[in-house]
Amino acid sequence: MVSWPVLNDSDGRLPGHRRDRISLMASCSHCGTAIVADAAESSAEVPAGREAERLFVDLYYDFIRQSWDRAEHRPLKLGWSWPAFLFSFLWLGYRKMYQQAWCVMSIVLMLDAGFRIMLADDFRGMVLAQSGVRLFFAILLGALGMRLYQWHVKRRIADIQARYEPEQAWAELARQGSTNLWAVFGLLFFFFALSLHVIPLMLYPLSA
Repeated sequence: MVSWPVLNDSDGRLPGHRRDRISLMASCSHCGTAIVADAAESSAEVPAGREAERLFVDLYYDFIRQSWDRAEHRPLKLGWSWPAFLFSFLWLGYRKMYQQAWCVMSIVLMLDAGFRIMLADDFRGMVLAQSGVRLFFAILLGALGMRLYQWHVKRRIADIQARYEPEQAWAELARQGSTNLWAVFGLLFFFFALSLHVIPLMLYPLSA
């Protein structure tokens, strides 16, 4: 018996390489051999399990899945993510965790503003305090990043499964998942714009 995912992308929102990936995901239920055929001729099944995870996560899924599996056998089920440690809220945005990214960035900016007020006469102390905040969030996301992403993936997949018909669910998993490099540039722009221009202007009357 052959199980085929169906791609319903009539609005054309799904990137071409993602459409191709879905159309090649058919496999024999007995031997697991991949079979290539036109998705339009296939029958609809609800995407679930690791097949749905792979489609949603897309890039580096095998590595991420291994990290999740290793974390299951550790205290508190936590692992370590170097990308999350090195890129902090930018990594969250890259993985389409927009609310979490904005939350972390906003907290960092607010603490920066507070240190500029409290340590206005101590530039070295202000820089050390701001660097300490960034290091704290880097370590926090390095330890919690993969776990946070796993929760995000499970929640988004469950939401898509509940809201969409099987045919459309495949397309939505591919569209709403994967990564967003433009979000990284957007977060960088807002971070530096707020940090270098908006916040100093807001604090100027306090330091005048």
